[in-house]
Amino acid sequence: MALITAEQFRESIKDDGREFYCSGELVKDFATHPIAKDLLDYTAMDYEMALDPKYHELLTEALPDGERVHFTFVAPKTKEDLIRRRKVIQTTMHVSGGPGGAKFTGIDGLNGLHLACSRIDRQMGTEYSDRVAKYRRYLMDIDAAIAVAMTDVKGNRTSHPHQQKGHQDYYVRMVSKGNDGIVVRGAKAHISFAPTSHELVVLPCRAMTPGDGDYAIAFATPTNAKGVKMIGRSDPIVVFDDVFVPMDRVFLMGEWQYAHEMPYSFATYHRLSADTYKYAELEIHVGLAALLAEYNGLEKVGHVREKLAWLVMYAEGTEALGKAAVENCEYDESGTPYPNTLYSNVAKFFFASNYYTAEQHLQDIAGGLVSTLPAMADLKNPATREYLLKYLGTGDICDAEDRMKAFRLAQRMCDHVSGNITVHAEGSMAAQKIMLYAVADWERYKAYAKHAAGIHSDHPAVRDIPPHRLMLV
Repeated sequence: MALITAEQFRESIKDDGREFYCSGELVKDFATHPIAKDLLDYTAMDYEMALDPKYHELLTEALPDGERVHFTFVAPKTKEDLIRRRKVIQTTMHVSGGPGGAKFTGIDGLNGLHLACSRIDRQMGTEYSDRVAKYRRYLMDIDAAIAVAMTDVKGNRTSHPHQQKGHQDYYVRMVSKGNDGIVVRGAKAHISFAPTSHELVVLPCRAMTPGDGDYAIAFATPTNAKGVKMIGRSDPIVVFDDVFVPMDRVFLMGEWQYAHEMPYSFATYHRLSADTYKYAELEIHVGLAALLAEYNGLEKVGHVREKLAWLVMYAEGTEALGKAAVENCEYDESGTPYPNTLYSNVAKFFFASNYYTAEQHLQDIAGGLVSTLPAMADLKNPATREYLLKYLGTGDICDAEDRMKAFRLAQRMCDHVSGNITVHAEGSMAAQKIMLYAVADWERYKAYAKHAAGIHSDHPAVRDIPPHRLMLV
């Protein structure tokens, strides 16, 4: 069974042992819980789209034996695979309103494992890549919904994992190991789509020191495994309360000097996802700003047009940088393609650092109703409907109901969650700066500066070109 229906997916979440605590209670039935139901419905969209004739060819792939699986489960082999991944994400975003709930973050974690483990195997002689390949096949077989759990709760962020005070579980760690597997304890935060996933790929979130060996672990576990507890809403804290992990699901076990490979490789793919879905989101943002300018009768006002032009630059700049990251992709020694590290980090920093300005422009164009809009239920109430229809429309430009719908969307796009996710999801801006400094070709930059200044350089970029004429005048 390689592809399952949305209904089969819904039934599969009714498993034993799943512990999801939401708003102070254990969710017993996802289909009827007011919050869990929305998450379940959204995640199910991935399965509906994969079997929809309009999207089937894009979202699924035939294996050599003819079996059809979800395309994202297939390890990328070419630049075209990365380009197609962008198309999958943006199509899903346009159809469902989000980048996908069943196979979004988890696929980036799986591909990150593939990349990192091949590097570790080459250095250490381990066989983690074989385990990753077998796990990938398992995910295909059950058409899994999969999430990634990387961000530890961290405790005191200035201290390494083994230096934490109070207790030693601020980072997920291995508390025991045997021939058959390991037992892990700790907690991960901000784990998107975990409650409606079948599987979790768990990665370390930082580089480690010799004292952090027990924290240098990567593994996979079912979300309904004994000891896994999820607390929150759609992005809960996931607790690992002495969870047993069989050895064939362990992908790093104490090799502390390679722990950084895991978050690095995951982020390499996940920033592709971020750059991609953010553009589809910004298309809505730009369109909404233009729509509200029209609904407010302001579309010809000079400062409004300036803001709209800036928003177009912001959205299309994000898309151009995201495309550049895959068009100029890099290849690992194993031949595995991954997005250009420099360009993908520039893209993420570009859209994260400018998002609050985009929100400011949208709110400025919209006006105060973003904060004080009556509820849509008031429009349905006979006692208040006629007043809202009379006073919240804009004459012959638009009626009150459409205008209220547009303002309601602006409220959602300008809430505290959207801004925080844009800045912190897929890595903070500080993380992008660290990566940009680390991967920048400083010797090439300095060689061009030397060349312009008339200072000798043997760098191949400038070795065979004549001196700058204008710079030397």
